[in-house]
Amino acid sequence: MKRMNRILAAALAIALWASIPGGTALAENEMVTDIDLASAREAPGVKVESIVENHPDVAEEYAQTANTVFTITENGIYRFTGELENGQIRVDAPGADNIRIILAGVTLTNHTAPAIYIKNAFETGDTSLAAVRIHLQAGTQSVLNGSHYAKHTDSQGNEIDHDGAVSSAVSLVFEGEGALEINADNEGIEGQMHLIFNGGDISILSGDDAINGSGDNESHIMINAGRIAAKSILGKEGDGIDSNGSITVNGGTVIAIANPNSKDSGLDSDLGITINGGIVAASGSMYDEISPSSPQRFIHLVFTAPGEAGTPVVLTDEIGRAVIAFAPSAAYTQMTLSAPGMTDGLYQVYKGGSLDGEAMDGLYPSGNAYAPGT
Repeated sequence: MKRMNRILAAALAIALWASIPGGTALAENEMVTDIDLASAREAPGVKVESIVENHPDVAEEYAQTANTVFTITENGIYRFTGELENGQIRVDAPGADNIRIILAGVTLTNHTAPAIYIKNAFETGDTSLAAVRIHLQAGTQSVLNGSHYAKHTDSQGNEIDHDGAVSSAVSLVFEGEGALEINADNEGIEGQMHLIFNGGDISILSGDDAINGSGDNESHIMINAGRIAAKSILGKEGDGIDSNGSITVNGGTVIAIANPNSKDSGLDSDLGITINGGIVAASGSMYDEISPSSPQRFIHLVFTAPGEAGTPVVLTDEIGRAVIAFAPSAAYTQMTLSAPGMTDGLYQVYKGGSLDGEAMDGLYPSGNAYAPGT
């Protein structure tokens, strides 16, 4: 009964938050704890300590580096601002079921561990009831630099690796209308359970998988809204978006670019990929099958020679209108494109040519005029 009450309480709190327009206004009875990273001061529900990471992956130059760690220990709304080198935002709150981390213009760098590390919180197993939410405040841009990895031992004695710039042992939601830039020497966003994207403008450059749901046969990466540009182009390998469970795109814009030097995919999933809506532009050198029963149509292209980075691939309809145009920032041999309004029917595929408007992360705005290429 106690567990059910916690779930109902979390559902009510999340419903109240979701009903707030833009997710930035707060109800009268909601208290926000404001934290300036540069101050290194404790606050209600947050302790601050200095931690030196000690694991084999730490570069020699950072072996003695002490990180200033802000650890959230209980339910609440915590708004972070400011800049911090060698720091971390951590959640270690067993049983907590309603933690919101608001990023409101943060620049946070960590050379030896995740910049944001969700170590412990309540896990419902339900993608609609995640206990921890990262909210990107409208009108702000936050930057996270780092990754490497951290380790912890769970309640069953299993040793868990965390190797993302943002790394979570429990289900994690991203929301809001602000922007987030992640630069990761290893993985960008990594979650042991579910990763849910409900908003925000998120751009990731990573040395391995840009987004990784690492729970075998369990993780569900669900994209409902917002804009995600997941690019694994800094290292020797990596998928754009990789789930050891499943991937579902319900809406928003998804750009997923795999490493050009490895056999990786823009979208990679062990249990299947479904596109229900939104815009999808993915490139790589491998293809994990997208469910043919996906409600929204898609096209998958296989090229006999590597496509040149920066050259647009354009899908036009029967009367020559550009449906979707994508110029990946890395070479590829396979590409998947999907957009609202695509139906079973005849389309043309072009490479090159000229388009009006400027591309963002390789994706051109829809509806622009197109002078055909080859």
